Amino acid sequence: MVAASPNDRPQGEPTASHRLAQLQALTAALSAATTVAEVGRVVTSLARDALGARTASLWVVDGDALVAVAQTGDFDADLAPFQQIRLASDVPAARVVATGTPLWGEGPCLPLFVEHRVAGVVAWGFDREHVFGDDEKAFVLTVAGHSALAIDRARLFEETRAALDAAENANRAKDEFFATLSHELRTPLNAISGWSSLLRSNRLPADRRDHAVEVIARNARTLEDLIADLLDMSRILAGRLRLDVAPFDLASVVADALDGLRTAAASKSLRIETELDPLGGYLDGDARRIEQVVWNLASNAVKFSRPGGEVRVSLRPEEGAAVLRVLDHGEGMTPEFLRGAFEPFHQADAGFARKSGGLGLGLAISRRLVQLHGGTIEARSDGPGTGAEITVRLPLGAAGPGDASGTRAILRPTGRAEVLRGTLVLVVEDEPDSRELVVEILERHGARVTGVASADDAVAAFLRVPPAIVLSDVGLPGEDGLSLVRRLRALPGGARVPTVAVSAFVRAEDRARALEAGFDAHVGKPIEPDDLVDVVVDLLDAAARAPR
Repeated sequence: MVAASPNDRPQGEPTASHRLAQLQALTAALSAATTVAEVGRVVTSLARDALGARTASLWVVDGDALVAVAQTGDFDADLAPFQQIRLASDVPAARVVATGTPLWGEGPCLPLFVEHRVAGVVAWGFDREHVFGDDEKAFVLTVAGHSALAIDRARLFEETRAALDAAENANRAKDEFFATLSHELRTPLNAISGWSSLLRSNRLPADRRDHAVEVIARNARTLEDLIADLLDMSRILAGRLRLDVAPFDLASVVADALDGLRTAAASKSLRIETELDPLGGYLDGDARRIEQVVWNLASNAVKFSRPGGEVRVSLRPEEGAAVLRVLDHGEGMTPEFLRGAFEPFHQADAGFARKSGGLGLGLAISRRLVQLHGGTIEARSDGPGTGAEITVRLPLGAAGPGDASGTRAILRPTGRAEVLRGTLVLVVEDEPDSRELVVEILERHGARVTGVASADDAVAAFLRVPPAIVLSDVGLPGEDGLSLVRRLRALPGGARVPTVAVSAFVRAEDRARALEAGFDAHVGKPIEPDDLVDVVVDLLDAAARAPR
């Protein structure tokens, strides 16, 4: 292009001195800009005035498109400013991004380079053909360079601010969670401690003692559920949650989960209506974990339903999947809550005035368990007061009923425990209260129990009088239970004595480690007395039938 002489310049067109002043003002304004939008407004406004242009636009590259950050000037109605330009399109701005080469002409368009890549473009439009002189080109290139640096700096600032905001939000969420956790733990502890004190005082009338015991037991179960949720969430976040996979009957699992909620529903005069269709197949998965999902969803429905209402649970086959729906007509969910319903620690009501308990982990745990089974879960609600519906889809397998045998535990009649009468049992537990509990359970069924607190004491007791069965904690001080069971197996007659790991380490991998070390069975804490007795009786029966 031929540079225009000063005499050819229209009256009122910016002079070099004016552009220099504008460049200084631009530089100062850009240094204060902290967002890409602010950079865009500064560049399109000041640079347009400095060139006497009719329009000015600035776009930044976002994925496969240019997105308008700022546009100023008198745009023709039929040439409305582009808000987004596909990089694959054949327009000047897209060609500048592809080539990295400025386009001059009546509407110059320049690339904005950040670390040798085109991060955006800046363009001007004029009323008439405009011939750029060398000083104008230098000015425009300088504007583009300053703009690119300002955009890069603004993006870094925005990313830093976003990271700080995220950290602050995370800290706030953490503080709120620990406050909630403290409340949720202290509430059942208060009931347990208070009613225990009343029982110890002997001031409770006889007709209230059974009630006190029931309150203590119920709140102990609440504590157990809270701890289980925390452990599950920890495994999920660490990527260590594992499934014990086997074919199982989903309809039976759903029915079992709902049976455990009918008492809670009855206390609110709620009806739990079910429609469980035959699925024509079995699921391959972890029955215990799927029961946990059903319980989480149904217990939420019960919790948030109005007294006297109804919770509907349906199960039916749809296009090769088992579809479980849990519907209530209770409090419902706001759109804001729905967006994060399956996120950890997400609760609709937080703080002192919240109406419902819990840690906000149930839906997050359920989502991960469903995903591990190859399924999906989604929530729907028309808003507050309209109730909610949770839908779970799980792929159906082709396994037959015979494949699922033995996948669900069946408790035997406790009368079988008569075989414990007179049986010598060795219990190894360093925590006195836990040791006393196990001893009490077994002695009530007639067993003769020796309780010790360490691995060395266990070996000494075993050598004095070999027991018929050994129950040992895993987390013993000094020498743990895994090492102890290996020592016992090496003693004379130790290879034939059944052993049970009784432990608060209840993950699938903890159970596997115990069995690999030599234990014959694993029982998790807190202990259910009947379950413990059933395990002991099963092992004694098996040992009695084994060839000598």
